[in-house]
Amino acid sequence: MKRIIALPGDTWEERDGVVHVNGRMLREPYVAEWGRDGETNARRVIPDGQYFVQGDNRVNSCDSRVFGLVPRENLIGPVFAIYRPPGRIHASP
Repeated sequence: MKRIIALPGDTWEERDGVVHVNGRMLREPYVAEWGRDGETNARRVIPDGQYFVQGDNRVNSCDSRVFGLVPRENLIGPVFAIYRPPGRIHASP
């Protein structure tokens, strides 16, 4: 499961593990401090029909930084439940 971080037309970059979208730091309370990887990646513009996705555990996430952008037709839908780890089981809003 990945989060959509940047939409078509947005600019995305990462500075020391902190994501910036359209030049503004993205507030990401769902990424634990131990889950940030400290990477720096150059700014890129997201083209039409493409989406930039990232996982919450950036240290171990294979995401758009690795496999590239995701076309719209490959997006499935919103998360409706979380079942791992067991202590966090709940329905998503």
